Amino acid sequence: DVVIEAVGRVVALDAAFGLVRKRARIVSVAAHATTAWPFPLAQAFTSEISLRFAIGDSIRYRRKLFALIVSGVLAVDDVIDEHVAFAQAPQAYERMARQQILKAVIDPRR
Repeated sequence: DVVIEAVGRVVALDAAFGLVRKRARIVSVAAHATTAWPFPLAQAFTSEISLRFAIGDSIRYRRKLFALIVSGVLAVDDVIDEHVAFAQAPQAYERMARQQILKAVIDPRR
């Protein structure tokens, strides 16, 4: 139903369009720096795919967070609660939504 792109690279957006089913959504929560991307308009139209971008708080506050990390006030381990395998990603997102954890790193190698 939903493909979450959290890498921030054109190749990841392309991969999301390769994975998504008809009438589904792609949500990009990554920070993109590329100024242009060839949007697959025909596929999006014929398959009724929607694409949405969302800026998370970690991106919005990254300068302040980085300053706290560099100064030693905040340890990176204080921000990342757990590392999970790709298969556990849905449960990690649920725990974040319920504010049980702050940040989970999804490691596809696990």
